[in-house]
Amino acid sequence: MTGNILCLPLHRNVELKEKCADLLNSEWPRSKTARIRSLSKASVAGKLPCSLVLVENDQAIGHSRICTTQGKETACYIESVVISKERRGEGLGRLLMEHTEQYAATLGFTEAYLSTQDKQDFYGHIGYEYTSPIVSLGSHADLISGQQFQQLRDLLGRVSVSSDTNRGGGTLELNNVPKSKTAAGQAKSVALQWPSMQPSHGIPVANPPVSGAPTYPGPPPPPPPPSSPPAMPAVVPSANEKFWMKKALSQTCVQ
Repeated sequence: MTGNILCLPLHRNVELKEKCADLLNSEWPRSKTARIRSLSKASVAGKLPCSLVLVENDQAIGHSRICTTQGKETACYIESVVISKERRGEGLGRLLMEHTEQYAATLGFTEAYLSTQDKQDFYGHIGYEYTSPIVSLGSHADLISGQQFQQLRDLLGRVSVSSDTNRGGGTLELNNVPKSKTAAGQAKSVALQWPSMQPSHGIPVANPPVSGAPTYPGPPPPPPPPSSPPAMPAVVPSANEKFWMKKALSQTCVQ
């Protein structure tokens, strides 16, 4: 690393917004207008998401963004982490993450979550471990409150699906629905059933043969099925698969 490198919050250095847009678009191309609009939502003082910019000689060489998570008030989600392609391999990624975590800790967060497609080894080396996915709405987090999110999660937790594997029908059931919400005021669940998509047995044949009419041999029977099914092809991981990781944030940096 050379020069004087600083990590600055974008909402206090809005003049860096266009340079941040160019840096982010070099990694994830999109309309520059849309990119700047997105950065504008992350450059409002006192609100999240918050963008941090790694700066050297007035040039943006790194970027990260801290967002809230739904249902986890003490956890943040770190996204859009990027280092300028010309400056990779100098330890700037580690430096950027250290500043990002410290800043998140000053905001009161005790855990940081992130997702990655191919940088899981790097994040593992700086203390992150694999975890289950979480929900973050980023700049749209104010569209749903924590209480509303919990209600939605509780509602989805009541959904169970059962199916008739023999006939193809099934039932979608909402369990433990309050009695006041049911049609009769007594049932404890609401079920939506769908019919089988397979034909039932005993359907009469259209236009049965007339008695005494000549008959002709039918088509030959189909060949018997193979003794063993063909081997299934190997499962190839999706190109869009993400690895979710988390890390406990140190509070020692909080003054």
